[in-house]
Amino acid sequence: CGFPLNKNIFYMSIPLVSVITPCYNQARYLPDALESLLSQTCKNWECIIVNDGSTDNTEDVALSYCKEDRRIQYYFKQNSGVCDSRNFAVSKSKGKYLLPLDADDKISESYIENIIKTFESDETIDVVYGNAVFYGEHNGEIKLKSFNYKTLLLENVLYNSVAFRRERFEYVGGYNLNMKKGWEDWELMISLLNENSKVVKIPELCFYYRILSGSRERSISDNQRESLFLQIYENHKSIYDKFFPNPIRFAYLHRLSENRSKALEQSIDSLQKSKKYKLVQKLAKIINLLPIQRDPRENQ
Repeated sequence: CGFPLNKNIFYMSIPLVSVITPCYNQARYLPDALESLLSQTCKNWECIIVNDGSTDNTEDVALSYCKEDRRIQYYFKQNSGVCDSRNFAVSKSKGKYLLPLDADDKISESYIENIIKTFESDETIDVVYGNAVFYGEHNGEIKLKSFNYKTLLLENVLYNSVAFRRERFEYVGGYNLNMKKGWEDWELMISLLNENSKVVKIPELCFYYRILSGSRERSISDNQRESLFLQIYENHKSIYDKFFPNPIRFAYLHRLSENRSKALEQSIDSLQKSKKYKLVQKLAKIINLLPIQRDPRENQ
């Protein structure tokens, strides 16, 4: 894995990272995820693929990779959702660290090496992740906010392929099955972490999140989002009550902030559409096209 030998920390053995890959009708994308594992700079990983009742050729694709590399294991079960599939995969894994990787995403070649190095450098670290980009039908940087537990309670500031310790995952009981319809990764982070948790972001590109028109996240309606957030709230009511003891006042201030932001956006939009703004833009363009008139005295 490229661990330096001249450090004070000596590794008796390199810890195993278990990559958890549920798959439901994603056979066409699964090779990209698995190829990104096979190209890892650190080879001490295993991948647990769980076919969640797919009706495509997921099994054929998965088994072809199992024959190629014994670190890849394959299991089939009747469809029960991604939460149950991930928990099942963890139960079949042996790694000290867990890394969820959906079948339609992929990781950078140094991600697992950096995960191990970071965790092994400090036993108090709870979660490790890195920079990420969208790819597929939409490309671009994923702009992630800095981790803060209170912010995490309001929005997911982490993506679904962050690494964490097995012992902590088992302590909280894994993915909550009542999040079957989505946001299970966000709910898990709220369970795993707290206001004192140490979350480390690697300053490198680590994760490629594929954007698909029919993806589960993009198909969630506003009503479903509200329902999922209420479910998260119910799962962690005591935590929310601790950080937001007056939810009505908080909701009011949050809405007030949103209204101010919208008013500012509307004001800027109105300004940009105004005749004065357009005139200034034209004048600025003309001025930029004019040759620069220098003072002849400058050459004296």
